[in-house]
Amino acid sequence: TGNDNLFVITGGPVRAKIVGIVSTIIGGASNGDLQIVTTSPAATADLNAAPVAIDNDAAGTSYHNVGATSVFTPTTAGAVILDPVTEEECEFILPVGTVHFRSSAAQSGVIKWYMTYTPLTPSAVVTAAA
Repeated sequence: TGNDNLFVITGGPVRAKIVGIVSTIIGGASNGDLQIVTTSPAATADLNAAPVAIDNDAAGTSYHNVGATSVFTPTTAGAVILDPVTEEECEFILPVGTVHFRSSAAQSGVIKWYMTYTPLTPSAVVTAAA
């Protein structure tokens, strides 16, 4: 339950895409989404339109963000076709801060998170949270 820090952004803003892949089955019912806690201005911002159910999601399930409102989308089929014509994958402009996964209930399981990013300033860096 609560927030699991994923990525720390320092030195300036980045343009990013975030994907999660279940590596160990999620045991039980829970909802989850992504947020960022920024340092300037000090705020917490949702990165998804709403949390999504991650109930008993099997290994190989992926989570990505699509559409104009960043719908947090689980895919259980393994491979994902990202079709920019019908529904564009979301990119984020993320300021200095910490991206975390927010869960509504403590459950067993592991989601591995990946971020591709482009720094918007020469000193911007993303590191995995400890």
